[in-house]
Amino acid sequence: MTVYDIGDQPIVTAAFTDAAGEPDDPTAITFSLKAPNGTVVTATEAAATNPVVGTWEWSLPSAFDAAGAWYVRVEATAGLQTAEEMTIRVQRSNVVA
Repeated sequence: MTVYDIGDQPIVTAAFTDAAGEPDDPTAITFSLKAPNGTVVTATEAAATNPVVGTWEWSLPSAFDAAGAWYVRVEATAGLQTAEEMTIRVQRSNVVA
């Protein structure tokens, strides 16, 4: 698992496949980011890029501002019906309070 620092702003990548395991694009996607304090930010495919069939990339809306566990959910809400969740760890700074 990659550990990030406060101030990092990574890109979340989600891969989608059809029932045969072939890359496929859903017609609607929802991205959700939950901060350690419980705040949730959501976005749709309009806020993401689709560099190749089946792959979507979402640049988080802002840099991490708190240490702890951040949670991401990527959900295909039309077309393909699938979801993926991941935990992102953000470490405390040894320099900045």
